[in-house]
Amino acid sequence: MQDKAEGANIPNIVLEPIGGRFLMREKMLSVRERMARAAAKNGRSLDEITLVAVSKTVGEAEIRQAASMGVSDFGENRTRDLAFKQQLFPKLKWHMIGRLQTNKVKEILGRCILIHSLDRWNLAEELERRARATNLTVDALLQVNIAGEKQKAGLAPGDVKAFLDSAGQ
Repeated sequence: MQDKAEGANIPNIVLEPIGGRFLMREKMLSVRERMARAAAKNGRSLDEITLVAVSKTVGEAEIRQAASMGVSDFGENRTRDLAFKQQLFPKLKWHMIGRLQTNKVKEILGRCILIHSLDRWNLAEELERRARATNLTVDALLQVNIAGEKQKAGLAPGDVKAFLDSAGQ
């Protein structure tokens, strides 16, 4: 889970794994309590925060159980899994949380409400090209590699402004 315990701002989106050896109901209560405390601490409303349950290692039963507890947003890191689960649960909101290859854009376009990993210009171009062709709008979060680690994806912090300026044209 993203957690900024000491920060002035808390994230709008919280990613939380589901399933595993924890009892999901207890885990969900714990997560929601932490979210409420973080929101209150930072002068925010809990309604401003979206919990995204990461469903990349779980099956239908766990997704169904989480949805029955009020979770409506789920994240997948593989395009094939996202497409499959979105077909099984079309009323849920799906997020692409993993690195997205340009040749996989067509598999998720129109299937997810947010791409969490816009990390390079050629991906932005492919998303734009396919979105225009299908008359869709694509929402994405820009991924920034603030640590500067070569093995990690994302734009360098110094490239963000130029990237956003170019994307706005």
